[in-house]
Amino acid sequence: MVRQALLCALAAASCMPVGAVTVSRGGRTTAPVTAGNQPVTGLPVLQPSQGLAGPGLGAALSPSLPSLPAPGVSGAGVPLRSGLESGLPAPSVQERVGLIQEFRRQAGLAPLPEASVALLVAEGPKAVAAAQLEAAKTLLAGVNPNFSGEVTKEDLFFDPPETLALRKAVGSARQVMAGAAVGALAEKLSTDGRIDPAAVDAAFSGSRRLASLAKSLPGPGGRALLDFIEDGAPRQAIERLGQLKKHDSRLRDPGARAAADRLVSALKEAPQSPAAAGLGERAELARRLLAKGRYGDALAEARAMLSALSVSGLREETRRFFGLQALGLDAAAREKGAAAIYGARGLMSAAALEEHVARLVTSDPGAYVGAPLSGKPTRRQCYDDCPVQQAYNHPKLSRLAEQMPYLTFLAAVESRLEDDVRHRGLMSVESAILLREFGLDMVRRGAPKSAAELVELLRRHGSLLFSVRWEPGKSLRDREGDHAVVLQGAFREDGGWNFVVIDSNRSRPQVVSFDELGVLGATGFDSVEVMKEGDPRLPEPLRSVADPAARLRLAVNAFYGRYGALRRVVPWYKAMLLAPVNFVLERLGRDPVEPSYREDLDDNLVPLTRAPAALTAAVRRGLRLPAEAFVTVPDGRRFLNRIVVKSLISPAGR
Repeated sequence: MVRQALLCALAAASCMPVGAVTVSRGGRTTAPVTAGNQPVTGLPVLQPSQGLAGPGLGAALSPSLPSLPAPGVSGAGVPLRSGLESGLPAPSVQERVGLIQEFRRQAGLAPLPEASVALLVAEGPKAVAAAQLEAAKTLLAGVNPNFSGEVTKEDLFFDPPETLALRKAVGSARQVMAGAAVGALAEKLSTDGRIDPAAVDAAFSGSRRLASLAKSLPGPGGRALLDFIEDGAPRQAIERLGQLKKHDSRLRDPGARAAADRLVSALKEAPQSPAAAGLGERAELARRLLAKGRYGDALAEARAMLSALSVSGLREETRRFFGLQALGLDAAAREKGAAAIYGARGLMSAAALEEHVARLVTSDPGAYVGAPLSGKPTRRQCYDDCPVQQAYNHPKLSRLAEQMPYLTFLAAVESRLEDDVRHRGLMSVESAILLREFGLDMVRRGAPKSAAELVELLRRHGSLLFSVRWEPGKSLRDREGDHAVVLQGAFREDGGWNFVVIDSNRSRPQVVSFDELGVLGATGFDSVEVMKEGDPRLPEPLRSVADPAARLRLAVNAFYGRYGALRRVVPWYKAMLLAPVNFVLERLGRDPVEPSYREDLDDNLVPLTRAPAALTAAVRRGLRLPAEAFVTVPDGRRFLNRIVVKSLISPAGR
């Protein structure tokens, strides 16, 4: 009876019109009307069950199969059954073209021109069906899988018209994909364009025999193999059986070994389902890439395997087996690749890279995105202060270097946060607080899934902040060992994008591929955005300044005067004398004694009475000093900023 129901379902579904698939939701089953507004009745509801999954059969029902034919059309474009044979009208070419245009519109694409539609129709039903399937895939690729394609009474009341239209289009696209999967299954079980009962019976018989052999094994191991058998994954079942033998002594008994040998022999003859074969091929390709040292490509294959697995429709044991394989390959690519890649991609100096990119842009104006390359080597860090270096090196904070030396900036950050930042580093929230001191906001941009997405982020937001690591984390929450860097930009060469990383551990910019960024643990990117005038999160003196450049100059000058101009210094002899005293107090549970300190003026600041003679002469000749040339400390005293003064007297030395 079950086989007979499947035969009827396949015969009917092979030419099912779009919109006639029954949908079960909330305990009720509804039958949406067809494109001709005629209700469809009498269709059996096709539901996967344990008994319907022979080798390759369960996977063929999965909606994740690539390049499936349209409903009712074989891989060669030949209708499997006519409308008269099935008792249902086949969807017309006009209906298919209408859906193609709607799918494209909802996907944000322009509709096909009339000339293109005419050419498509002239090519025949095969071309129209293939175009409909591709349009459905394009729409669904940009839609959340959990977005409902069914329109309920609540949706009619609450949803705006554009959302209702999207729901209807998504529902139709999913029906096209489901019908394509059924069409592929029908073709697999067909002879001369008709469903072959013998092929259906052979699929059930093969599945039943393998399941019987698996159940004959002692212990739970045999039952664990049923999912592999029903999903059409015989090679993986053999591998899993070998693992079970190592851990279950009952499978090493003579009788059990004989039963296991019979099962292995039968599995070797069983065909692979497309889903299982595709996942196995990805795993094998990732292993070969690892062996060749192509760690970025290996990581990409492992993650593509995980993505394909999430929508494969495979059963629990099969899914867990492939998932562990993919996670193992992912970890191996990152563990081996990080040590090999980190620091090994600075093949050109900063100046040479700038010249190289300039030549590329001459012939291809769109070959570079991001902030302009400076051509200057990166300052090497001496402490664990990479987040501070990251902020100082970001192009949107370029005024820092023009008004404040790095060590002065580091000391000012420590004074602002009242912490030993050079040895402890910064948390993300502290980096955000620091940026707001300069009228800038750190915005999370997530983890792009492709090089094109990351290039688009660079195009829209300029240089990005992110972290790398040369030792993979022990868990997703393990951020110990993260190293803060800047993604300066990307350039296109030989058809691919290369990303320029400014790393304070390296004087040369590092050039890596998108997949190599993944190997280095780049899991998320942040942009630095200029905050709007009047934003309440801005420091009070900056809220009324509209010009971002003027605001940044004012912010750097105020930050310098408040936190970096005067440094607290404890004489060395006081620190030595109080060290043993504080040690004893700590053992007694008492607060330590804070030594007295003196305040020293930052070396970059000059008293007004000691202004350079060249500056005095320039002022007499009419030079007007900008506001940032003066730094005011908390007690009201004013000093000259040596860096700014030098740039005014000798612009070439700036």
